[in-house]
Amino acid sequence: MKQLEGVKLFQEIQKKIVGRKKELKNILATIRVDRNMVLEGAPGTSKSTILREITQAIDIPFFMIEGSAELTPAKLIGSHNPAEVMSSGYSADTFHRGPLTQAMVEGGFLYIEEFNRIPEDVMNVLIRAMDERKISIPRVGEIIAAPSFRLIAAMNPFDDVGTERISRAISDRFCRLVLDYQKEPEEVEIVRTKAGDPYGLAPLAVNLVRHTRSHPEVKMGSSVRGAIDMVLIAGELLRIDGINSQAEMITGYDLGAKESILDAALMALSSKIWLIETSEKTPEEVIREIWDSIYSVYLPTTPDGEDGSAKASEENPSGEGGGNPGQAGQKGQGEKDSCAAQEDCQELNPDASDASASDNLVGVADNTDKPFDLPLQPQDNPTPPNPYLYYPNPYGDSDTIQEAKKMALNWVLNIPRIYKVSKTSYGDFKPNRFDFNSDELELDRTLDRILGKREIEYDDFIVRERKQEKRAFSLIIDASGSMKGENILRAAIAVTTLVNNLGKDDYAIVAFSERAKVIKFIHAHKDIKRLIDDIFDSFIGGMTDIGIGLEIGLQQLYRSPRKKKIGIILTDGAHNKRTDPLVQAKKYPKLSVIGIRPPWEDAEERCRQMAQLGRGRCIL
Repeated sequence: MKQLEGVKLFQEIQKKIVGRKKELKNILATIRVDRNMVLEGAPGTSKSTILREITQAIDIPFFMIEGSAELTPAKLIGSHNPAEVMSSGYSADTFHRGPLTQAMVEGGFLYIEEFNRIPEDVMNVLIRAMDERKISIPRVGEIIAAPSFRLIAAMNPFDDVGTERISRAISDRFCRLVLDYQKEPEEVEIVRTKAGDPYGLAPLAVNLVRHTRSHPEVKMGSSVRGAIDMVLIAGELLRIDGINSQAEMITGYDLGAKESILDAALMALSSKIWLIETSEKTPEEVIREIWDSIYSVYLPTTPDGEDGSAKASEENPSGEGGGNPGQAGQKGQGEKDSCAAQEDCQELNPDASDASASDNLVGVADNTDKPFDLPLQPQDNPTPPNPYLYYPNPYGDSDTIQEAKKMALNWVLNIPRIYKVSKTSYGDFKPNRFDFNSDELELDRTLDRILGKREIEYDDFIVRERKQEKRAFSLIIDASGSMKGENILRAAIAVTTLVNNLGKDDYAIVAFSERAKVIKFIHAHKDIKRLIDDIFDSFIGGMTDIGIGLEIGLQQLYRSPRKKKIGIILTDGAHNKRTDPLVQAKKYPKLSVIGIRPPWEDAEERCRQMAQLGRGRCIL
């Protein structure tokens, strides 16, 4: 390892990195005083680039692993080679190091991306490596870290799917640095450094990428990698077109250059932007929209002074160039085809007429004014009628409410028959006997059982399986006046469907308006039919205090001994009473929000803020 003074090391690395002067200085200072770091930033914010340059400058190895729920202590630490153990027995030589032990022995940097996806048992292994700088391995002994060993973690603040909240015990052992996107001139320089820019497209590509980060339909925009890919692909497309210089591109701009550049943008960026859950657009449509707003500023005009915009033709009347033919309108056409194949397919429009909004429960599907009669048990036809075509009026007669309850029950009972609910892996890995469905062998225990045996049986193989631990849920329903009509039906259907898929998990159900009441306490038992009755009867009306609903839901959540605690609130986001919902949302270990037709923009924004503060998802 090279020994360089702080100032010399900083100057040497700074020459190889565009910008990031302050961030580089902070990282170097933290590493040189023997601290571990967590870098928080979106993909493409130069986290691994800086670390690679540091390790190259001081001549130490760099180990990089991807965090996931399937990462196990064995994969991190290493394991004994079965063939070598069978032939010569256990020894230090039969042990093959994993990335953690390799980095400790060689004194390298262990860089763990997506750190907040790692299971708790893996985190516990890392704690001792960070604190004591050594770990003990059976039949191997102690692995002691070299002085230059460092653990660097990275997290993406935009990603909330499959992530976990980092425990205080772990976060207390890290120093944290947030990295944002770099300034526009720096990103242009990065593109030119990485891709070259013979056609002068770097400013356009960077501007296009930066617009994806602020577009209202985009949750997470593209990093500078998108601009690099766009410039590289565009350059190759132009060369295939026979255009070999910027001057030739200007001359042939309206003869196909624009279309090739747009094609490059669509290919480079469509996989790198993450749309919000409520967006009805495709990534390609968003990119085309941004393209149409900025290309004329950056791309050259034709020699005749025209703007070079693609002209409409018989094949393309809209004048849009690039991409696959018909790509932008693909979604709408698919919906029409789907409806044409179903005789009873209708689009729900609650505001189509005063009559439809005033009906208590109308059989819209068959155009009758007779309530739709649904049996309580699943039928041979596995597709139940769409409950959103009917409006239960909480202030209506009891027969109407009963029909809505029957419909909800039929829908929930049919859900498992129609949709396969995916089981996400959660919980700790536990040893178990081989059952033909396991994919990871517990090598040490298996070898202990088979060494010296003449005949090996299936029961001798021990595997590692993730034991699904029970979780605790608090389901919180907005039952205020703004939720009357179709909204309360949506909430009831959503909650009963969630409950039907929770299995043996603990759960509580809370309904609120300006006050809150517990429909089901977290340790109580209710069958699904009674639960549906209670949910439909929970309509309270009146003003809305989202905060009080969250407060009571949190109280129920912490009455459960389960380690994993999750809140889910169903609301339209309207709030007009005293308890601040954002303060309460921040107290949750994890809170997701199902926004049911927010009536105005600040209500929709409130739903997003609650989910963000609760480290959960927002689905509108």
